[in-house]
Amino acid sequence: MMFGYSDDWTVIIYALMLFWLPFGPVVMAVLGVVCARAGGRARRVGFLCSAVVPGVAVGVPAVAMFKPDDVPAESGDVLSFVGVYVLLLTVLPWAGAYGVARWRATRAARKAGTDGRQRQP
Repeated sequence: MMFGYSDDWTVIIYALMLFWLPFGPVVMAVLGVVCARAGGRARRVGFLCSAVVPGVAVGVPAVAMFKPDDVPAESGDVLSFVGVYVLLLTVLPWAGAYGVARWRATRAARKAGTDGRQRQP
């Protein structure tokens, strides 16, 4: 029994949630910048991590909160979880960082007189 919970897995799941609250937007913003600025293999890895990391960090607590054997979740609970935890903490930082990084790269390329694409050797 840890922290008042009889199941040790519950503590791990809630610890994952508590770590995602402050660090999740930062991680997603960094992944958004990597996806926007990097080329080649780094960009592919960035897109893969952009799908896998929040899938684990958001999906596991969602399953724990809305277990099928538990009391059925109300629509307000589901909408608030999706709105805050998924959109506000996960999607918005990634999209914002991706958009700003692409905008800055495009602006720098226009200033330099190129089309913004890097030539591969």
